[in-house]
Parts: sequence; C-alpha cells; structure tokens
Amino acid sequence: MTEMNGNKKMKPNDNNLSNTMDEDQDMIHPSVPTKNKFGVLNNEYLDQREGSSSSAPKKREKTLPPLVLLGTIPKYDEIVKEITHIIGSRDFRLVINRNRRETKIHSNNKEHYDKVKNEFKQSQSEFFTYTDRDEILKKLVMKAAPDLSLEAIKEEMLSEHHIKVEKIIAMKSRKENIESHSYLLHFKKEVNLKEVKNIRGVQNIGVKWEMYAKKYLECGQNRKTKGE
Repeated sequence: MTEMNGNKKMKPNDNNLSNTMDEDQDMIHPSVPTKNKFGVLNNEYLDQREGSSSSAPKKREKTLPPLVLLGTIPKYDEIVKEITHIIGSRDFRLVINRNRRETKIHSNNKEHYDKVKNEFKQSQSEFFTYTDRDEILKKLVMKAAPDLSLEAIKEEMLSEHHIKVEKIIAMKSRKENIESHSYLLHFKKEVNLKEVKNIRGVQNIGVKWEMYAKKYLECGQNRKTKGE
C-alpha cells in the first residue's frame, strides 16, 4: 500500500512494512510452514513446537506465615540489627502497623524463620504466628467416658487401628464449664477421617464422633489440662 502526498505517490519503506507485518503475524498466530498453500503441516516442526511449549509451569514459592511481634518498638533499626545478627543476613522484611502496635516479620527462608521464632521464645518476647497451611491438623471430637487416659487412647488408636493421634485434649462444655466425656483428637492431613469415624469403641467403651465446632472449649493449662 502507498501513501499519497498531494498528487505525488510516496514509495513505501520495504523494511518498515516487513517488520510491521512480522509483528502483526506474531500477535495473531505463529507462522507455520506447509508444503504448499493447501498442503499438510510439517510434522517435524509441530513436534518441535510441542516440545518447546510443554515446559512445566514454575512452582509457586511457598510463603511462610509472618511472626507478629506485639507492642511498640522505639527504634526499628535496633530490631533490624538484632534479627540480622540472629540469622546472619538481611533476608527478611518488616511490616509495621502502628495503630495495632504490631510488627510483622516476613521471611520465606524456613531456617531463618525458625531461628527468629526460637529466639523470641527464649527471650520470652510477646509475639504470635499462624499455623502453616501444610501443618494444619484435622480435628475430631470423640465422645466416650470421663477421666480416660489420654496416652492410652493414643496408644490404642495407633496399635489397634494404625492411626496416629498427633494431639489429644480433654474438653469441657462452654455452658457447663465442667469436664465432660468429650475429647478433641488432632490428626495430620493425610489421615482419612471416615476411617476414624468407623471406630466404635476405645478402651472397651463405645464412642461417638463429631466434627469439631466452636461450641466446644479446649482445656488450657489453666483449665486442668490432663495432657497431650
């Protein structure tokens, strides 16, 4: 195509026209060689294209939950120096929320994360964190009889049913606020809860199973926890 300048025809720039066409073709579809205008596609070329386009997508980097340090920090450069000293690098990030008086410490390096967390525990710093998604445990409430041995329940579940209980807590009702015949059992994600629910007796006592709900109150250390 040519451009008109008055009555004079302007000669098109072949190189510019060629580049524009190539770009337009690439945006729409790749040029695929054929034997002729109506011929069959080159199989070897297609095999090469399939091989190049079948590369697996990049795996998303796992994100660790932040460590949330509570309280007002007078000098943030001091905590940056402290954390740098603990992990030996500055591979972390602080997010400060002055209104809530919280400082979130982000790091996707598990080794660094654990070092800072352990240091906070040892120094009795006021902080909390969130459970890693991969470490979240499934919960079931077992209704049996009061005052059962928690260790005996765990041992029987493993020896008789080959199901490992990660944690067990004696529970009490929110309303009654007294120790009941309910127990909260924690299992890893791979445990099939249907198999657990098929268990009809523990310690020679008939049991019933329920999904964990907020109506239950876990017994903490100050609520006469019997153990784990």
